[in-house]
Amino acid sequence: MANHTYNAITLTGLLSAGLLSSVSTQALEISVGDYEPLPDQLNLAILYLNTTSGSDYYNKGKKVSDNFKLDTQVAIVRLLHNIELSNGVMMEPQIVVPYGSLTTSGEANVLGDADGQGDAILGLPFKWTLNTANKDVLALAPFLYTPSGNYDKSQELNMGENRWRLLLQSTYIRHFNAHWALDSAADASWYSANNDYQNGTSKLEQGMRYELQSYLRYKMDDNTMLGAGLGHIGGAERRINGVSQNDSQSTTYLRATISHFVAPQWQLQGLFGKDLEVKQGIKQDTQFQLRIVRVF
Repeated sequence: MANHTYNAITLTGLLSAGLLSSVSTQALEISVGDYEPLPDQLNLAILYLNTTSGSDYYNKGKKVSDNFKLDTQVAIVRLLHNIELSNGVMMEPQIVVPYGSLTTSGEANVLGDADGQGDAILGLPFKWTLNTANKDVLALAPFLYTPSGNYDKSQELNMGENRWRLLLQSTYIRHFNAHWALDSAADASWYSANNDYQNGTSKLEQGMRYELQSYLRYKMDDNTMLGAGLGHIGGAERRINGVSQNDSQSTTYLRATISHFVAPQWQLQGLFGKDLEVKQGIKQDTQFQLRIVRVF
């Protein structure tokens, strides 16, 4: 790249704001069946083991480097408890805590690396089972990102964002029959300012970020489920010291999953993903995730 300083600043902002580049948000991207109602007082302990890799860097829709390499290794712990408020209405208080590392190479070496804890997330989803022919489901879920992750204002990359973030997610599950369903979600995020940006000399603000997701799933039997679909991220344009960076996101991605109960209380899910189109930032070549769920 011709201008490493510009790219370092841009990538740092995208890592803080982008869904898959932000380590905290990887667990909030929905997966097939996530919003199906659970029995009253059921608990889930979930471990996500996630790795991503990318090297193509885009600026305003044009590829400006094919050697801007970023690899992430992230483990995320998610704990939730289901409470039945009334017939057909469920509430799921939960906490999400990520931990991982960001490793750069090639032209991205200028950014350095980062590791440690990401920002903890508090969530309170509500689910309604609707009086439709196949019991469709509507869910509304607020999530609050806390500025609790590792953040060093002297570093370009950090696991934490050093700011608050509110995400509102709405999901609808359309059951076609006993085997086929469509999970669709839309969410929006709002950010507080980071007043310790760029070695503490700048103030980072960010516009609303939105995400759309839709996944078709097929239930093979009581233990095994397949799913695939697309997602899109947009918005999140940054302002540094009040000056717009003209760097709004527009990323479209693919996800495919297989889930299986290996025992009555244990489920494994494998996920493959990749970015199909990126306007700003690193295009993710591959994402692999293993999700381990313990039911109790």
